[in-house]
Amino acid sequence: MKFYNLERLLLEELPGLIQFCPKGYHFVFPKMMELKVRDCPKLTTGFFIDSQAFVHCKTKVPYLVEQDAVEESTTVQNAIFNENIDWSRWLRKSQLPHIT
Repeated sequence: MKFYNLERLLLEELPGLIQFCPKGYHFVFPKMMELKVRDCPKLTTGFFIDSQAFVHCKTKVPYLVEQDAVEESTTVQNAIFNENIDWSRWLRKSQLPHIT
C-alpha cells in the first residue's frame, strides 16, 4: 500500500504500540522526508529504504514452517525494529538499512 503524500511520521512515547503496519501489509512512503520513532519498545514494525530511496515498513511475522512466512521474514530481516529512529532525507548518512 503506497502513501504518496505522507512526508513526515512521528511515533513517540507509545509504550503499548505493537504494530504500525498490520501483519501481511507492506507500506511504502515515496515522499517521506522525516521519520522519528522514539520510546516504542514493543513495536514489531520495521522500517527500511529501497534503491529508489523510498521508505518502507513491514511488521515482523513469527518464523513459521510455511514458505510464505519464511520469505516475508527474510525480506525484512535487516529492517530496524524496537529501536529509536531519527531519520531525515536531508541527512548525509541514513540510519535506515537499505534493502535491494
